[in-house]
Amino acid sequence: MSRLHPLLEPFIATDADPFDAVKAAHLLLRAGFGGTLDEIEQVRALGPEKAVEQLLDFPDAGADDVGSDTPDLSGIDGYPRTFAERRRLFEGKSADERQMLVQQL
Repeated sequence: MSRLHPLLEPFIATDADPFDAVKAAHLLLRAGFGGTLDEIEQVRALGPEKAVEQLLDFPDAGADDVGSDTPDLSGIDGYPRTFAERRRLFEGKSADERQMLVQQL
């Protein structure tokens, strides 16, 4: 039976090695784009296991079905209102046609 490399073992906080703000900030950097001081504190308070669960908790629906989570791009002149509309523009197009659309949008 193979074992994980020691550096890949899950982090378990101890009194000697707590899940502090530095580790919370590192987790947010590795999981995305970092966090504000408030976000770092929220992650630190959750602890490593719950923080990872929250970071990886995605909706069960696709982006088109989520609704309020997708941006409304209607403020951009000549640009499709949603990513779904943009995707439909590209359906059935050749690589050259898609490249032309990218340049136009």
